[in-house]
Amino acid sequence: YLVNLDADNQYNADDIPKLLAPLMDGGADMVVGERPIRDIEHFSPLKKKLQALGSLFVRKLAGVKVMDTPSGFRALNRRAMLGLFIFNRFTYTHESLIAANEADLRVAGVPIRVNEGVLRPSRLMKNAFQYLVRSGLTALRFYMIYNPYPIFMTLSAVTGLLGVALAGRFAWFYLTGRGQGWIQSLIIAGILITISLFSLSVGILTDILKVNRKLMQRMITEMRENIYSAKIDSESVGDKES
Repeated sequence: YLVNLDADNQYNADDIPKLLAPLMDGGADMVVGERPIRDIEHFSPLKKKLQALGSLFVRKLAGVKVMDTPSGFRALNRRAMLGLFIFNRFTYTHESLIAANEADLRVAGVPIRVNEGVLRPSRLMKNAFQYLVRSGLTALRFYMIYNPYPIFMTLSAVTGLLGVALAGRFAWFYLTGRGQGWIQSLIIAGILITISLFSLSVGILTDILKVNRKLMQRMITEMRENIYSAKIDSESVGDKES
C-alpha cells in the first residue's frame, strides 16, 4: 500500500489506518481522505464555497463520489499504483480521479481530521480563486484527454440541430415565396452543419484513439506488474539465501 501525505502539516497522520481499511478489506483501490471543510477555521467562507463548487465539478467529470476531490491525503493499493498514469505537473489530485475512473479502479472517500494552527503557505497558488480556475481547467483538459468522445458528439449534435433548423427556416420562407432577404440563415446553417460534420469526424477519431490508448495502458500495466513481481521474487530469494 502507498499512503500520500502533504508536507504542510494539514492532515492528521493518525488517520492513516482509516485510509488503509477500505484497501485492506478489498472494497476500494484508491481512498481519498475527506476533510471537514465546513469546520476548518482557517478556511474563509469564500474558500469553503469555492472548495465545494470545485469538488462538485470534478465529481461530475470523474464519476466518483469523493466529497473532497483536491485532498492530498490518499492511499492506493498495488493495483492502483500499477494502473494509474499521471501527466500533469500542477496537481495530480483531480487527474488521478479521472484516470482512476477510466482505469476501472474503485475510488472511495473516508472522513479524516486536520491539524489546526499555522500551516505552510501553498506553493501551488496565490489564492483560492486562482487555484479553482487553474485546477478546473486542468480537470477539464484531462477529461477531454481521457474521454473526448461525448464532448465532440455533443458539439456535433448541437451545431447540427441548429444548422438544420436554420436551413429549414430558409426553406420555409423560400417555398412560400419570401426567400429573398433570408440568405444569411442559409449561410449560417451551412457553417453550423460543416462544424457538426467536422466535430463528428473528430469524435469518431478520438474514440478510436481512446481504444488504442487503453490497450497501450493495459500493456504497460502488465509490464509494470511483471517487472515489480520479478523484483519482489528476486529480493525474496536473496533474503532466504542470506
